Amino acid sequence: METHHFVPHFRLGRKKLHYAWFVCFGCSILFFSVCGMACNVFSVYSPFIIKQGYSNSQVALINTSRSLAQLLAVLICGQYYHKLTLRFGMLLAGLLSATAYIVYGLANSLPVYLLGGMLVGIAYGLGTMVPIAMILDRWFHKDRTLAVSLVTSSSGLAALGVPSIVTSLIQTKGISYAFIAEGICMAGLAFIAFLIVRNYPEDKRLHALGDDDQPKKTKEPKSQGVSDVVIDSKPRLSKPFAILSYIMMFISMSFNSIGWANLSLLATTEGYAPEIVALSISSAGLMLMIGKFIFGFLSVRLTLRQTSLIFSITLILGTIMLLNIRFSPVILMLGYGLYGGSLSMVAIGQVSWVEDWFPHSEYEKQCRRFQTALTLGCICHGMVPGILADIFGGSYRPYYTYTLVCTILVSLTIQLLY
Repeated sequence: METHHFVPHFRLGRKKLHYAWFVCFGCSILFFSVCGMACNVFSVYSPFIIKQGYSNSQVALINTSRSLAQLLAVLICGQYYHKLTLRFGMLLAGLLSATAYIVYGLANSLPVYLLGGMLVGIAYGLGTMVPIAMILDRWFHKDRTLAVSLVTSSSGLAALGVPSIVTSLIQTKGISYAFIAEGICMAGLAFIAFLIVRNYPEDKRLHALGDDDQPKKTKEPKSQGVSDVVIDSKPRLSKPFAILSYIMMFISMSFNSIGWANLSLLATTEGYAPEIVALSISSAGLMLMIGKFIFGFLSVRLTLRQTSLIFSITLILGTIMLLNIRFSPVILMLGYGLYGGSLSMVAIGQVSWVEDWFPHSEYEKQCRRFQTALTLGCICHGMVPGILADIFGGSYRPYYTYTLVCTILVSLTIQLLY
């Protein structure tokens, strides 16, 4: 007997809401979990781990172990998704990230914390921007930068409310309880994302968003199941400038991932109470989320180059304010907010800059190369904040002075590459 599949149509006003936006929402849920909860929120735990008797350098080593494992995951990501579908592979990555937090909760020594960090890194490398970029590339033939903005903004949403909840749980139930509770939540989110996401538009008997709006063009033969109209009209960066773009991504991790991971320690060592620290991280998370929406909106209304310039300026200003948070809680909140909101430039740029700087045929390859450069940047910068803090009497200001130099270099390089 023939089975008829019912494909629901959702309407916003007169227009049907394409299922691509539901796929975008599913990717956002996974990114919220694997990036936002697993990576961004971890900085809230750092001061409490130090109180257990660990040094600044040892806590920094946890982030370094995560970055090393993330690099390995990025390198095997192609083979991983050759064996598994994107949808199922992302589910496994989400569950691995949840498992990592269970391990954190059971940790009673540094090696166990390092194991948890490695599991988080593997999950991040296999479950975030590389597969998400591939999924969105299949589902969106227009509005892709906006879709990327929506997905990556979810990590800011995690940093918005979760830090205060985690801080409360640690203070009332203990750090182990907070870790395990967060891990259980992450596992649930991974399954929800799995139920929503589909590998191809054809799985829902649909075309990619924008196919109906495209003028008729000659399609090249499909390759590896990708249903795009392949157009390689964009010039490619010359080899020296391509290498420069990788170096730029490497340097950006000093203020993007590692800078974010140490925000709570910066505020704590400047004398602020845990509740104020959690609130400041939430303000940074709120602006990170809003900043990604603004970045996506401006990149459509202006250009990606102009938008990157605007966010580069605000990032430099925000970093300057980080160096002066000791003077006032107002500067603390404003500085964290401006800094957090500006980080969306790299979060979205790592995918969107590829579209501007390389032809479409190299899209997936260059996304992986950018991700590799970012991961190497995490590895090389991961120990630096803790080492500098141990040298300079526990202060994290020397590291953020270094990040200020890096923000200026990255900002100039982006404009040069354009």
